[in-house]
Amino acid sequence: MKKITLSLITLSLLGSLQSVSAFDLGSAMQAVSGASTQQADSSLISSLTSQLGITSSQAAGGTMALMNQAKNSLSADEYNQISKAVPGLSNTAENSALGSLSTMASSSVVDIFKSLGMESSMVEQFTPVILDYALKEGGPVIMDMLKGVL
Repeated sequence: MKKITLSLITLSLLGSLQSVSAFDLGSAMQAVSGASTQQADSSLISSLTSQLGITSSQAAGGTMALMNQAKNSLSADEYNQISKAVPGLSNTAENSALGSLSTMASSSVVDIFKSLGMESSMVEQFTPVILDYALKEGGPVIMDMLKGVL
């Protein structure tokens, strides 16, 4: 009886470990970016989807990855200026779930793009669209701040 109980517990634990080790960054990013689509400014998401032929989840996830990169590269004061001038853009980087995933998975922007089903070359295609949006919404000073870090 003890052996059967111990075997059942062992099998149960192994099953749990298997599901833990099966963490899929792509699926997690899809879930996060799907939720963040509402947070990201819809005109930016629309521009990205129409110009680049991607889904709104990919647009939101890619924007979040790039804005987190900008947040990590800029001073707090510079990033606050961007946040005030273009809140729709900076809100994407405030998504705590993405921050947790980025830290947990130690993923680069390119890795995040790949996990969203996009090629690494898409990073270069996102940048001018985001910079154009920053120029329209925040002006040339804001765009120049982002231009230096994207």
